[in-house]
Amino acid sequence: MGGFKISSTSNSISAVFEGLFTVDDARFYIESFKKEAAKVNTANCNLILDGSNLKELPTEMQEISKNILVLYKSMGFNNVTLHYGNNELLKTRKVNK
Repeated sequence: MGGFKISSTSNSISAVFEGLFTVDDARFYIESFKKEAAKVNTANCNLILDGSNLKELPTEMQEISKNILVLYKSMGFNNVTLHYGNNELLKTRKVNK
């Protein structure tokens, strides 16, 4: 099972992910993220995502993770930073804009 922590200020949202994310984890994350995003002006907000402690994504999570990235864009985030750390799995994945 995976976990996450979201923190925010008036001009940034930071989300840290760890473990093996499941579909249920993703649903809870999306609900929590939307609540935090409603508190900021997404066009002027820095979104910082840290996946350096994520485990491999199960097959069913790969499409969901792509959709979450599309969600960020649709919400108007212009400045998104992805931290992979030493996570070779994430470094090898391509993110299409």
